[in-house]
Amino acid sequence: MAVDRSRSAGHQRVGLPRIRGRSIMKRYAIGFLRREVSGACRQRDEAQIHALAEELGYCLTVLVLADQERDSVLNRLMNLVWGEQVNEVIAPRLDHFESGDIPALVKFADVICADTRKRYTVPTEDGESDPNCVVIREGTC
Repeated sequence: MAVDRSRSAGHQRVGLPRIRGRSIMKRYAIGFLRREVSGACRQRDEAQIHALAEELGYCLTVLVLADQERDSVLNRLMNLVWGEQVNEVIAPRLDHFESGDIPALVKFADVICADTRKRYTVPTEDGESDPNCVVIREGTC
């Protein structure tokens, strides 16, 4: 698994940016794609991840380019989510994940697919959900 930090190499989480005298909090995400799934469309998929992150107001801290070594990709991704302290993982499409990956991953971070703009998440305490959210309950998928 390769980690591309080229677009976020100078990124630091020190202080809060200020807009019109008010500080705002920046939201951080990790981009994720599997090379064998993207194939010749890898650059397009990377661009989709970056474009959606910008559109939603996220700062990508890392873009993970996973290889076919499926044994540890999910564990490495969860460790990156934990280590980078992000709340979202953005992927080009749902097919970049294996069956069972999303229910495991949403315990740590929401998953957003760039093609459908659907957010995969855990149920909220109040039970309300956004129509663009797919709530993943224990034992699903």
